[in-house]
Amino acid sequence: LRLLAALSEENSEDGGLWPSVFNVALKASIVVNATCGQNGREEYCKLVDAYPLRARGSQCGICDAKSPDQEKRHPITHAIDKSNKWWQSPTISYGSQYEQVTITLDLGQVSGRYSWKISYISITKGVSIELSAQNLTSIDNYFVC
Repeated sequence: LRLLAALSEENSEDGGLWPSVFNVALKASIVVNATCGQNGREEYCKLVDAYPLRARGSQCGICDAKSPDQEKRHPITHAIDKSNKWWQSPTISYGSQYEQVTITLDLGQVSGRYSWKISYISITKGVSIELSAQNLTSIDNYFVC
């Protein structure tokens, strides 16, 4: 998840500034109502059709939020930390309550002589089923997806 914003000075003398663009998500706080492995060891698998010639073991992995192995942890903070790690949602095979997952991104308070506007939002998903619905809501300086 990446939010890029344009930062500009309110009282520009010549009015011809191109505002700098930066990733506001890097300083945001992010929470989610469900994460793979939050209730213990959980298996997740990529779509079988995506790699039909590979063995099942190479398409599946284990999530465990309490594991000492960092590679088995997939917290929501991975969605905005610029690493190659990722957040993993629970699979719906663990219950219908995981059909809807809510991610909340708090951009914090803007202060000082600068103001910002969101220039674009980039949401990237991995190999998974298509989203049945994706709703992005902005409330003040919160984004809920």
